Amino acid sequence: MKIPGDLRYTKEHLWLKEEAGVVICGITDHAQELLDEISCIELPEPGKEVARDEVIATIESLKSVFDVLAPVNGKIAEVNDALKDNPSLMNTAPYEDGWIVRLEAVTSEEYSKLMTAKQYTEFVDSE
Repeated sequence: MKIPGDLRYTKEHLWLKEEAGVVICGITDHAQELLDEISCIELPEPGKEVARDEVIATIESLKSVFDVLAPVNGKIAEVNDALKDNPSLMNTAPYEDGWIVRLEAVTSEEYSKLMTAKQYTEFVDSE
């Protein structure tokens, strides 16, 4: 299980990375392992304002359906349209090509409250 050290994490198994004022978000390697083979994703509309814990996407796999909750307040700046045709990118490259959304208008205070890689590792190990 990969847990890159330069990202932030949530208890809902999402990763986030701040890059030039935009926060990129996707599911963790651990989440994709739990879901197994991902077959479909419903993505939000760009431009939508979202509140933390609001459903922003739904992932379907052979094992289950997983609601992706907004990890922070913000605005959907971009969605990864490549996932519509190839949702398995979340399985094969969860931290690279498998990202789900890019969020803007995220406060640095809210971002800094997310788990570090070390905290996330400890959280996963305790499950």
